[in-house]
This record gives sequence, structure tokens and C-alpha cells, in this order.
Amino acid sequence: MSKFSRRIFLGASAATAAAAASQISWVKPGLAQSGEVNLYSSRHYDTDELLYNNFTEQTGIKVNVLKGNADQLITRIKSEGRNSPADLLVTVDAARLWRAEEAGLFAPISSTVLEGRIPENLRHPEGLWFGLTKRRGWLCTTKIASTKTSYQLTKR
Repeated sequence: MSKFSRRIFLGASAATAAAAASQISWVKPGLAQSGEVNLYSSRHYDTDELLYNNFTEQTGIKVNVLKGNADQLITRIKSEGRNSPADLLVTVDAARLWRAEEAGLFAPISSTVLEGRIPENLRHPEGLWFGLTKRRGWLCTTKIASTKTSYQLTKR
């Protein structure tokens, strides 16, 4: 697996990167020495901007966000190679996280803060990624036979 000498990539399934970044003690010296951190994110939630702004207020480190779909961001990081400015990669599903891991984009990180706050089942055993949030999907059924589609059942 390739290692990026100056960057640490943190993949996060359904993650809010600023939540991890707010625990800045895990950041290696030099990662944000320029006073900026570059976040490649496939998330598209307006609430994230508030998290990034709060992080900047608390640390003085500016968060530069590049948004795109996860496959585009993974391709971009691969093409940028060792010259990639990305510090953090945030994905919103495990499949993209796996693809990035398989592509060798992650460097291991050892953090007592992250390891103490993120359960073992939500992180890579070698510290390649940390899951910061999770979501649940529900599928409900009924014993009543229906010829309607799920779309028809939810349409009012």
C-alpha cells in the first residue's frame, strides 16, 4: 500500500469531518502547520459549514472544502498522487470507503482521542479509517397482501 508522506487520509463512513477535526490533538505535526486543512467531502449538508466554522474559531485552522461525489474525489486523489493537497477524505458509504482503502489512499493513524471516542467496530483495525457517524435504514412490511408497489403505498 502506498503512503503519502505529508498527508493523512481519514475515511469516514457517513461522517462529519469537522467532528473528527474538532479533536485536533490527533492531527500530526505538519498536517495543518500552514493554518489550513484540506477536506475532500462527498457530504452535502448545510450543517457541515457550521461545524467547519466552529472548528476554525476554536483552532484558528481554516477548513478548505472540496465537494464532489466520492468516486470523483477518490479518482482525483489517485491522480494527484503524492502531491495531493487533501488532508481528509470523507465518504458517506462503506463501499466508497473500501474503494479508497483498496486504492491505498489511507495512511494509518494512531490517536488515543479517536480510539477512545470511536468504538472498535467503527474503525479500521490498523487505523486506516474511522467511522464518525452511522445511520439506520428501515424496511417495514405488513401481513396484508398488497399488489401495490412501495411507491404507491407511500403516495398520498
